[in-house]
Amino acid sequence: MILPADQRLHVGADVRLRIRARDVSLALRRPDGVSIRNILPGKIDQIAPEPDTPFAEVFVALEGARIRARITRAALEDLQLAEGMDVYALIKSVSFDRGLR
Repeated sequence: MILPADQRLHVGADVRLRIRARDVSLALRRPDGVSIRNILPGKIDQIAPEPDTPFAEVFVALEGARIRARITRAALEDLQLAEGMDVYALIKSVSFDRGLR
């Protein structure tokens, strides 16, 4: 995980992060040529469409963690996402600029 520089942290320190689901994108293949620094391989372990909205919550199991992505149902259908699929979770480093205390 790549975080913005913070003098209070050192390499190898344990850090608890809160990542908003709306700040997580999903990809079927590892992208290249993008500015996003955090590209994490994982597996979809749950998909929860939100009733009466155009959105869905997708839960991705990462190595030692679980992350949630909030995407549109249109994206869910276009990518043909399903539980058990391998995906990449993409998180912009600037998503962490608040809360590093």
